[in-house]
Amino acid sequence: MHPIYSKEFLCRVCCRNRCKDLIRSLQAEDTMMLFAEPVTEKMAPNYRDVIKEPMDLRTLELRAETEVYNNYAWVRENFELMVLNALTFNRLHTAVWKEAKRYHQSCLSNVFATIGKAAPP
Repeated sequence: MHPIYSKEFLCRVCCRNRCKDLIRSLQAEDTMMLFAEPVTEKMAPNYRDVIKEPMDLRTLELRAETEVYNNYAWVRENFELMVLNALTFNRLHTAVWKEAKRYHQSCLSNVFATIGKAAPP
C-alpha cells in the first residue's frame, strides 16, 4: 500500500483494467458529452490561451490503452483537471459551468465512491 497513490496494490494488467473501467464509468456519467472529446479552437476560441493543460475523456482513454497510467489514482487526477478546466474557462453559473459541477458531483458519488474508492481525492 502506498500512502499517496492508492490504498491497494494492483498488478499492471489489473491496474490498466481498473483505469479502463473508471474511464468507461466517467464516460457514462457525461450525459451532455461535454468532456467526450478534446476542446478545439472552433468549439471555444482562445481556450488554449486560458487552459494550459487540456484534458478530456478521449485523452484519458488513450492514456489507459497505451499504459501511460501506472496507477488509477492518475485517472482521478486527470478527471479533476478536466473538470477544473471546464470551471475555469466557462463563466460562473452558465449552462456548461453548471453541467461541469453536476458531472463532478455525480462522478464522485457514482464512480469514485464505488470502483475508484481507493484513488485518493
